[in-house]
Amino acid sequence: MNSSSSRRIPTMDRHSDLGLSDPPGPNPADFRGGRAPKPNDVFIAVMGVTGSGKSSFISRCCGGQVRVGHDLTGCTSTVDVHAFDLSPNQTVYLIDTPGFNDTNRGDAEVLTQIAAWLGESYQHEILLHGIVYLHPITDRRMLGSARRNLNVFIKLCGFDALQKVVLATTMWDISDQKIAESRERELIETEDFWGWMRSQGCMVSRHDDTPKSAVRIIRQLARHEEPVVTDLQRELVEQNLPLNETSAGQKIQSELLAERNKLAGISRDMEAHLRQAIKEGNAAAVAMFSEEREKYAEEIKKLELEITSLRITVEKLIVQDHRRRHTVDHSIPPAVIHRQSVDEDMKGRPTERELPPTPPRASLSETRPRQIQQPDLKGVSQAVRMPPGNSAASVSMWGDVVCIIGDVGLSSTQYPRLKLDSDSAFLRSISLGDVASGGFRSWIARYEERWMASNNLAKVYPKLGHGITSRGLQRLKCCFLGPHGQFFAKWQDGQHLYSSPIDIPKILDGQIDVVDVAFGYEGTYFVAYTSPGDKNIFKYDLGNHYDGLAYFLNNEKRKIIVLSITLDPRNGTDYILVYNECIQRALRTEIKGPKVRFQSSGPNASAISSFW
Repeated sequence: MNSSSSRRIPTMDRHSDLGLSDPPGPNPADFRGGRAPKPNDVFIAVMGVTGSGKSSFISRCCGGQVRVGHDLTGCTSTVDVHAFDLSPNQTVYLIDTPGFNDTNRGDAEVLTQIAAWLGESYQHEILLHGIVYLHPITDRRMLGSARRNLNVFIKLCGFDALQKVVLATTMWDISDQKIAESRERELIETEDFWGWMRSQGCMVSRHDDTPKSAVRIIRQLARHEEPVVTDLQRELVEQNLPLNETSAGQKIQSELLAERNKLAGISRDMEAHLRQAIKEGNAAAVAMFSEEREKYAEEIKKLELEITSLRITVEKLIVQDHRRRHTVDHSIPPAVIHRQSVDEDMKGRPTERELPPTPPRASLSETRPRQIQQPDLKGVSQAVRMPPGNSAASVSMWGDVVCIIGDVGLSSTQYPRLKLDSDSAFLRSISLGDVASGGFRSWIARYEERWMASNNLAKVYPKLGHGITSRGLQRLKCCFLGPHGQFFAKWQDGQHLYSSPIDIPKILDGQIDVVDVAFGYEGTYFVAYTSPGDKNIFKYDLGNHYDGLAYFLNNEKRKIIVLSITLDPRNGTDYILVYNECIQRALRTEIKGPKVRFQSSGPNASAISSFW
């Protein structure tokens, strides 16, 4: 049994774009605690919520060498590897992972640490032979956080890896036998608990806290001839996705966003009560609501930091993990160490701002350059400025990628060029699409008299690709891309084509023209258009997401004319809105703008704020 595979695993330059002087990365021996690699080495990850008995399980295998906790503060603050000899010819390396639902660290931090180890080990061709997932039988029901963490675990593993997972119950030595057996049956027979996982090949076992029991479970996995690649490893390394775009990352991000949106709603209520108390001159109520508002603001800030920490590539995850391991101070709570690292890497938390109407320029900002396929434009001189008097406005955002087009342009080799040729064919709009296999992002762009698209557009959006083939790319009037195959396209002859649960043609029925269509997170959307009489109208459904934008739209007293808008499909917070403001004077309406509101974080926030 080899711990490496014939699969060719992508390798990356961890420091090429970071400008950091970090500790050197490990060699394969470092993943074995300094032991030399052997042909029959086996790597098995041990996972589960905090308090499920991971460290105790490993200590039973390794002879009591692992520190064990006895409360909800987990002992494992980083991913550690512990070795023991299963036989004279075979060494087993147990990967001790930090647990979810820890009082000292958030689930996002735990996922970043697990992802860093899995990503880097995969780059070194060190593969898992299986995973032990521990669950305390003392838990009365599989509710709340336990179910959420199980769902994250399933997303992390992926379908193929489930056949090499042992679901092991712990704490049998301190449980009433009959009650424990009843809970075990419920776990196994309930589809939403372990029932579905068992049908997909997961093994179920009991661990009675003895060395014999622990080693028996390990032998079940060590006998596998072929190691396994988890979905998280494929997504991070092979597809080059940032953590928040992986299946496990999206699951945790959606939970964080839901909690943030809930707290934001409560915070708005506190703000309304505070204003009323100030108006009534009630000093006691003012003090109480002010304190509550600050409390919720701090909680929201923590959640936004967690959300931001997921927007990170595997290269930066590994560098961040190396830095943490070399600078860890055990007198500092793990959450504080993680926060310091995230602050340094992300250059600031999510930001929401309104910017003054200054002359815009075009920016094409991209943090993962390998993702965009460039059309063959060799020999074309690259323009750096738009022609005088140009009033184009186009914004598109997707994860770590943001594109802004306006009066002035900056060159980019990763996107369609700002200027297509020696004539006046300047880029007017671009819509970013989903990622195809291989990690390349799709896009479609319009010049003054020409359309261009990424080579993989038809693969990612097959219905749109068929429509373009039959009706013509150059006859398009507008086209907007979204997540999960959603799009809306309209041709110059008035024909339209779309794929979305949102009935966009019904919204646009009887209207004159489409200004912009934005597909957002979890079925949200925003449609801006002009109606008869040159009225500028927009319709939207933001669900419980994009709180900053919703608050602005609901409370803005003046009429606005939407020029361009984008909703980040990968989270329910980030957006860019470009608009004019209508100010009603005595005898006329004054138009002021363009103005910009946005919420973003990290590199995107810097790109957007430096643009306007």
